[in-house]
Amino acid sequence: MNKDCKIVLVEPTESRVLVGNDPAMHGVVGIGAGMKLPLIERLAPGQAWDAKPRGPIDEFLHASTPECVAWANRLAAEEGLLVGPSSGAAVKVWT
Repeated sequence: MNKDCKIVLVEPTESRVLVGNDPAMHGVVGIGAGMKLPLIERLAPGQAWDAKPRGPIDEFLHASTPECVAWANRLAAEEGLLVGPSSGAAVKVWT
């Protein structure tokens, strides 16, 4: 509802299913289920599965498994945050 809020969806580069690519193996635990999510379909019924905005989602971004792991390790080393690769993905696309 807040027009100043930007919603970004992040998925693994190796398996960008939500923008229409085929599922594939990746190492980002917590994201990238490898299937089209029913919630995304309910947000914008019948809209194409591509990288364009969809319903309330403004942008579809991605990060590779090595990038996600590197950012998770950096967050642990520099900030003391013990997070996994999915958090690394969020920080990677934010920076």
